[in-house]
Amino acid sequence: MKCSKCQAEGKPVPSATVKALLKESNERSDHEYYACMDAQCDVIYYTNEEVFTINQVTVTPWYKDYVEHKVLCYCDNISQDDLDRLMIEHPEEGYEALM
Repeated sequence: MKCSKCQAEGKPVPSATVKALLKESNERSDHEYYACMDAQCDVIYYTNEEVFTINQVTVTPWYKDYVEHKVLCYCDNISQDDLDRLMIEHPEEGYEALM
């Protein structure tokens, strides 16, 4: 399904992810949610009925260009900076060292 703003093809996203990252987590029915992967578009998630923009989410996804602090793992709050630092300081430990 394409984003209604930029027409980029979206990627399916679990409804639990969308509900967890929306600032106002109203009771929403389980829709098929999509993420707009266009790096410049301000649409983050959408359905065939709703659009959620950068102002409506608690964390801006890593794939958007305008993000300064790119969070790669929301559950463990691991950022791109954390991963870069690990790979420089402890390359032999791998990703598990961040957990």
